[in-house]
Amino acid sequence: MKKKYYSDSNQLQITFPAEAPKTPAPKPEPSPVLEQYNKIKQKYPTVVLLFRMGNFYEAYQDDAKTVAVTCGTNITTKGGKNAESYFVTGFPFTSFDNYAAKLIRAGYRVALVGKRD
Repeated sequence: MKKKYYSDSNQLQITFPAEAPKTPAPKPEPSPVLEQYNKIKQKYPTVVLLFRMGNFYEAYQDDAKTVAVTCGTNITTKGGKNAESYFVTGFPFTSFDNYAAKLIRAGYRVALVGKRD
């Protein structure tokens, strides 16, 4: 239904089109790394997963929170308009021994994950 508005001067009629029905935004697709994380995490829920990404190891979602609290790393989010937003933290691969030792001393099991091709 169109809404009609009248101007005060000269009784000019202005008609606006009806508002388009609002459709829910499509659910964003997870990134390939996040898909891989979710798949492995379902199988091994108690293990902290560390993904080798270039010169860094990265942890995602709940594992990112665990690593950040246990090891003192910064946590941030990744994702954008067309991607699902998720937590991430990381550290240089050359520091792996130090960070893995902190996680293991805190009682966590750690697994390294390579990139899926």
